[in-house]
Amino acid sequence: MNGLEKTMPNKLITIGKLAKGASESVPTIRHWVAMGIIPVKQLSSGGYQLFEPNMMERAKQVREMQKKKRLSLEEIRKELG
Repeated sequence: MNGLEKTMPNKLITIGKLAKGASESVPTIRHWVAMGIIPVKQLSSGGYQLFEPNMMERAKQVREMQKKKRLSLEEIRKELG
């Protein structure tokens, strides 16, 4: 573990880990980011988007709202605030 990981209470995750953890594709997550549904916490020094780990649950919630409630992405964005 490097010094940065020791000081970070919630380790941020990459888009690939977010997508895998939520059983979604990276392009889907990118689309949801562009729509403002999934917020980027920060950019790495290399320009990678980094996310809070709890965004995996949010991504799962988005998919569930699409399937069960039949909401559009715009409706989901408004509902999730």
